[in-house]
Amino acid sequence: MDYLHSRNGKKPITISVLASLKLVSDYIKAPLESDKSLKIVNIAEDPATLLEMASANPPDIALLCLLDDEGHHISFIAELAQKAPGVKIIVLSSPNSNLDQPASLKLGVRGIVGANQNIRVLKRAIQQVFE
Repeated sequence: MDYLHSRNGKKPITISVLASLKLVSDYIKAPLESDKSLKIVNIAEDPATLLEMASANPPDIALLCLLDDEGHHISFIAELAQKAPGVKIIVLSSPNSNLDQPASLKLGVRGIVGANQNIRVLKRAIQQVFE
């Protein structure tokens, strides 16, 4: 059952995705879009593009798929939180991540989901962070 039914017909949760790897964006796009309560509004391949999009038209959720060089994206998380303060940030992280999770949470990340998790875990995280 789609989350839409439990949201009483409210508008879908809008999501901007940062995925530098096409394989990652393809993997999450179809399952998320199949849920009518979720709507991917754009997919960016680099942080600067996502920042521009999120600043101009803020989504409800920014899903950051930081599977390559994760540790170097802390400054981007801070910048995104500053320039798009209403956007809730979720990070999709690899099992061997070098992401400083405590630091990213202090900077405004609302959820961290392992890339090895089932897509249902990601959907649940999006819904819980949105609420």
